[in-house]
Amino acid sequence: MIESKSEFQVSSAPLHNTDGAELYQGRKKPHYAWVILVAACCIHLGAFGVLLNTSSVFTVPVCESLGIGRGDFSMQSTLRSIVCCLLLPFAAKAYAKVNVRLLVTITGGASILAVALMSTYTSVYQWDISGVILGAAATICVTTLIPTLIGNWFKEKAGFAIGVATGFSGIGGSLFTPAVANAIEVFGWRTAYLLVAGFCSLLLFPAAIFVIRLTPQEKGLLPYGATAADPAEPQRAETDARKPRLLPLIVFGLSIGISIIVSSFYQHVPSYASSIGLSAAKGALLSSSLMFGNVVGKVFFGFLTDRFGGRRIAYLPIVSMMLGIAGVILVGQKSDLLLAFFIFVIGFIFCLPNGMAAVSLREVYGAALFTKAFSIVSMIQLLLGSFGFVFHGYLFDFFGTYIPGLYICIGLCCVSLTLYFIMLRMPRWAGEAHSPAVAFAGSGSGQLKGVPEEE
Repeated sequence: MIESKSEFQVSSAPLHNTDGAELYQGRKKPHYAWVILVAACCIHLGAFGVLLNTSSVFTVPVCESLGIGRGDFSMQSTLRSIVCCLLLPFAAKAYAKVNVRLLVTITGGASILAVALMSTYTSVYQWDISGVILGAAATICVTTLIPTLIGNWFKEKAGFAIGVATGFSGIGGSLFTPAVANAIEVFGWRTAYLLVAGFCSLLLFPAAIFVIRLTPQEKGLLPYGATAADPAEPQRAETDARKPRLLPLIVFGLSIGISIIVSSFYQHVPSYASSIGLSAAKGALLSSSLMFGNVVGKVFFGFLTDRFGGRRIAYLPIVSMMLGIAGVILVGQKSDLLLAFFIFVIGFIFCLPNGMAAVSLREVYGAALFTKAFSIVSMIQLLLGSFGFVFHGYLFDFFGTYIPGLYICIGLCCVSLTLYFIMLRMPRWAGEAHSPAVAFAGSGSGQLKGVPEEE
């Protein structure tokens, strides 16, 4: 507390304001939630933006160098997603038992090592092993970490915050995909893998070791936008008595999972560019366009989610992706600028799986049932979406072109939209949702948000 020593003297000790900020000598200090957001951006930029989103530019040079099929090479991404899906329910238990900074440092280091070792590989099964390691590590240090941190630290502006944090994966892909492609041309793909791993370590380790805290309580704060007068979360005994209906969650998970299968085309954009006669440099620029769409979509739809609620508009990214794919088919080689624009539009879809879907679930089920609902939907969408990488690769190997697969993708988008609108007519989803303003309300009890709770 501030202790008045005289009428004009104020001590420098911090006072925690009602919104969780601190006061120093009468001046408000920025809430630590924004520091957490910066750390989340660095982790997402390094682990997803640089480490994973640049992996697509390695497909052609590695496959041509070692004589590997593109479908076989893409299997590493499928295995990564399957492992992530299987380990998702254990993330909350890991956070509860191990210090989150230590946990993220270890798993982040494992991810970086798995990519660095790719510089030494000569057989496709070795990439599969790294894919398993990346899936296990990414579950802890990225996939569940970012929604958990944002959910714990932000009561207000959560949609915007998660959009910004996850948008940095797109920034990484947009900025570093051309850089990595250039590094492959200059130094070779083996050295490029080492450069990617090294740069990621510079982003991930400082944020993990020195900055992140799992809950505001660890800093003696309230979540951003919360006040001491806010009602407490329902007790566990109350929430256990209610279970979310399974059928709407299965349908929602299937809808998102099918859209993820389609969006997995992002890994094949450089390969698609090569298949229509474009240079490797232009292929890298197309990947950058898609990642830029990733960023814009997450921030823009995050803003719309805070304004209108996720449930009402979560289908719009699927529509955008379908229109973008149709544009890619129609434009082809006719215009590089239009091709880049339509691929940019496809990138909007990345705001859906971990952003708008999470907000929508919390709107509909509230904080008490969110963890159970999120667990079910996430496992379904990850398991189904894990086949997207090989889906596009094997279709190319079979047809010798990506175009038939893109037509199939438009059909899958229609299926995804149909499932989504069916779900909106189901009980609870058809009624009034919880207020978007409390979609990511933090808990005074320190309960984890955004990941399955411990049963």
